[in-house]
Amino acid sequence: METFEQVWETSRVNDYSWVYPCVVWSGIALLILLSLIRRTVLRRSAKLIAIIGLTIFATHSSAVEIQEKWRIRGQWADLHSDQMSESDMNALMADGANLLIGPFFNGFVAMLIFSVVALSLLVIRLIVVRFCTRKCSATETDDLVTSTGTPIESGNPYQPPV
Repeated sequence: METFEQVWETSRVNDYSWVYPCVVWSGIALLILLSLIRRTVLRRSAKLIAIIGLTIFATHSSAVEIQEKWRIRGQWADLHSDQMSESDMNALMADGANLLIGPFFNGFVAMLIFSVVALSLLVIRLIVVRFCTRKCSATETDDLVTSTGTPIESGNPYQPPV
């Protein structure tokens, strides 16, 4: 027979424990996919909508997980009230704030994760775009004129003279 402490610890992992991490990881993957959109306004608005929606979904999934944890603990306490000590009963009552604060905290953490990922992807995109434009513009000008300002002769007989 399980004790209250064992039920307390085993209820931390329940049927809904996988949902919150799944939302966070799939949200990161979605933000990476949204970074492939070419239009700036569409890309940024889609990321903003995704961050808001995923934050709400992460908060909800965290709330469901915490409610299930407390349902398991309360159900066990109701069935085994003779095994409950005064401190166990107080633990059930005193930590009830977890039902309210826990989901908001986890939602805030998810929002921070999504925002940091979106900003990191923006910085990576800016670096790649600047690198490509510098490299492309440098190769175009190098092909036309040397550093002394004289045209480059390719030696190709099919190229018209400059």
